[in-house]
Amino acid sequence: MSTPGVPLAAADPENQTQFPEEQAEEDGEVIDLEKMWDAYEANPDFFHAIELAKDGGMSEASELIGGMRYISGVLPVVFVLLNIYSLYYVNLRLLLRGEEEDDNCNTNPPNGTNGTNGTDSNENCGLSIYMLTQEFILKPAGFEGNSAALVIASLEIFLISYYILRMFYWAYYIRYPGDYQMHRWQAVQEFFWNAVPECSSISAVKMLNFVTPAVIVPDLIEVISTSGMRLPINIGRFVLFRAIALIIGFDALLVKLQINTVQIRVEQEEGNSSLTLIILCVTFLNQILGVVQVGWFVRKRIFQFIFAGEDGTMSAEEEALKETWESMLAERIWRELKWHQALAAYLTYNDYDFQKLALETVSPDNAARVATKKEARAEKKAASTELIEQS
Repeated sequence: MSTPGVPLAAADPENQTQFPEEQAEEDGEVIDLEKMWDAYEANPDFFHAIELAKDGGMSEASELIGGMRYISGVLPVVFVLLNIYSLYYVNLRLLLRGEEEDDNCNTNPPNGTNGTNGTDSNENCGLSIYMLTQEFILKPAGFEGNSAALVIASLEIFLISYYILRMFYWAYYIRYPGDYQMHRWQAVQEFFWNAVPECSSISAVKMLNFVTPAVIVPDLIEVISTSGMRLPINIGRFVLFRAIALIIGFDALLVKLQINTVQIRVEQEEGNSSLTLIILCVTFLNQILGVVQVGWFVRKRIFQFIFAGEDGTMSAEEEALKETWESMLAERIWRELKWHQALAAYLTYNDYDFQKLALETVSPDNAARVATKKEARAEKKAASTELIEQS
């Protein structure tokens, strides 16, 4: 009978051999895949070297530091500010110009046909924006102008205003958590790990995320597997929502492409400062890259892997467990690190950090290191308690 965690050849305790990759690592040799195949075919214990952290990874929260985190931590803040500026700047201009620019087109046509160089006409003349809803729905119904574009602009202003208020909402609970401190740390993780990343790339274009294959296929499978007798109704709601998301997201993309193109030409012709132009282009690129929310998608899958169990579906209890874990991690980071280190860790927390916290390498050296850290933490806590009692 073989010994769990070692190949059959290693069952003899007096002559235990390591797994091939461990032996090759010690000897500095290239790993022999054939030898590895033979070893694991006899005993397929592929996960012998890792295990879930018994303390939820809290003992390693103090390791979420590094010089590059300060640099990386600035980027989310910068992109939040750029996104707020860009969405208000572009959409408010589109809304405020409105019908006034249509009148301008009649008296000052574009391309300099009135004797001018065309600069003012391109800037002030109402831009005819091509959109699916305008072309195939509103125009046949008798609505002229850029009605659909104005709806998209209003939607984006509403979205960015909502996410700004959301950040202020969680910031308020960070400052005033009430009687129970758990609310403070829940607000911390919601602010840094949800509100800030979402506000940095939110736009109407992000609606396309709901129709990307990586999102729509798993969501459809989940609807089919969990609907039961309500399957026809849920399928209908699913299709309707995804169709609306596709139309809004694609029209928003068309609007931004055309608006940014005109803005680039106007800024170049007038010789204005390129700072605004750079901000608009960088923000637009960030919004496009944020359509497929890779970080959010990876985090969701990892959380499902850890908390959802074998079925891969998060129940209400499992979702609450995840929220509790994140809140306790936010508290531990703040207590273990200096304030500036904690802020950098909050702003740069990612799926690699989660893997570092959730998994532990099973080896004597690692076990000794973890035990040393726990002893040091216990001594520190005892010293703090003694100091408080003396005072």
